[in-house]
Amino acid sequence: MTEAPPVMNGMDIAGAAAAMRNLLDKTTVTVGISNSEFLALRILAIRGPLAPADLHEYLSQQLVFGLRPEKATPLLAQLDERGLLSGTQLDGEGPAQMTELGRKVFDDVAAAITAVSDRLYTVLDHEELVIATKVLAQINERATELAAEMTAD
Repeated sequence: MTEAPPVMNGMDIAGAAAAMRNLLDKTTVTVGISNSEFLALRILAIRGPLAPADLHEYLSQQLVFGLRPEKATPLLAQLDERGLLSGTQLDGEGPAQMTELGRKVFDDVAAAITAVSDRLYTVLDHEELVIATKVLAQINERATELAAEMTAD
């Protein structure tokens, strides 16, 4: 009798997410910032300058890093104080944006993450990575839908 392959479940995904988070923690700390700080820099690197309220709202919606609205404000204030961001005060005129130093730190962390990711993904070929990306996107989308339905009930 042939045994069926194991079926992936939420614990598998949570375990992989925790392992990835741990790897990201160890990578970002080598450059002297946290995952959450990197996330804030990454948002501005991708989206460009934002109105401070928009940045606070977007950052607090990033559940993967556990950032709630009450945590976004002190995080951004700390990055502002360290000279990595400017214009982040929630009631300020903005725009919230990366400074030159913030761009350098972001680039350094992004390079470190790319190097670690390259080593991580050597166990998968390109086709497997494409499939994994699609599957994870579908799971993320459906989980978000179900959570919204549960909240509405």
